[in-house]
Amino acid sequence: LLGAFKEMVLQGNNHPSIIGYGYFNEPSGDFSSYYAQMKKIADSINPALPKYITNNPYRDWDLKSIDFYGNQYSGYPSNLPALATEYLGFTGATRGDLAAEDSYATQALNGLQSCKNDKKNAGGVLWCFRDYCGFGDGGGINTLHDSKLGIVDQYYIPKRAYYAYRKTNLGQSDEDNSITGTASKVSLEPDLTYLRADGSDISRIIIAIRDNSGKCITSSASATLSLSGSSCTIFGPATVNVIAGKAGVVVRSTETVGQTTITAKSNGLADGSTTITTYPAIETTTKITSPHASKAVSSMQRALFPYLSLSDNRKSLISLAKGNCVAVYDIAGRRIASAGHSIVANKIHHLSPGMYLIKVNDR
Repeated sequence: LLGAFKEMVLQGNNHPSIIGYGYFNEPSGDFSSYYAQMKKIADSINPALPKYITNNPYRDWDLKSIDFYGNQYSGYPSNLPALATEYLGFTGATRGDLAAEDSYATQALNGLQSCKNDKKNAGGVLWCFRDYCGFGDGGGINTLHDSKLGIVDQYYIPKRAYYAYRKTNLGQSDEDNSITGTASKVSLEPDLTYLRADGSDISRIIIAIRDNSGKCITSSASATLSLSGSSCTIFGPATVNVIAGKAGVVVRSTETVGQTTITAKSNGLADGSTTITTYPAIETTTKITSPHASKAVSSMQRALFPYLSLSDNRKSLISLAKGNCVAVYDIAGRRIASAGHSIVANKIHHLSPGMYLIKVNDR
């Protein structure tokens, strides 16, 4: 237990999003004997960050080793500041059930306001952001099902509560909920169109019902997906239910390099399609710097996906350390350029926009 806690602190050390280290979340027994040891571990790594314990309900155990209390639904010690580390749990709404969504949004915003109104409370953490497969909805810990507790669904498609939060907290009204209209086509909208051919890389694809102008239409339909090619597979069922104009699906790469076209069909609507390209999962151990290189390539000494994605027609500059050489391959694995030997900051020019495999010290 203490070893796992130390590992957690080390992994999160100096991350700007981490505001404190928690010892336990809703422990079922008295683990206060561990608190002093866990505080010592955390302080040895980063003494600046506060420590806390979260109970539900509040229990008056040894609180000497914490700086604030994690309040989850049931109060907190009067002598300590607090953070509502969970609020609103065990309620939610299925996306597309507009009345339930509006009710959930109201409850969520009211809960957040309660956290803000509590002067000793630093704020609140909504339970939870995303629907998930687990216990909940009052079903108890032995009831496993699709829990509708998030402000987005399992595919990160927003519910109305999501937009309500953005409008209330950020002043942004960017709602893209479906509208009433005439549906004309199915649209496939992938997050990623290039995947590593390692058998495990994935891309989320949003299936949207849209009108001729591209607006999402309130429509419940069934969409069937088919694949042409062997470089990826559908992770899940091939037939999905589109709710309130949108649904999600995940495709996963195989170990085959190439292209696969995914097509969606729905009765009475024009088909939608998108193409996923997979590239060889080849490693490089030399740092590559380029103004057009992806962050994953340019910032890592060991780049697991060493591809360049060129954003325009300007020259691509690949700077090399003295003694290094580089070869450039296209997506099909053909060697198209090389440079190097003992030239400092040698550069390869005139690569057209596209995806390229960069191999350092390849003569």
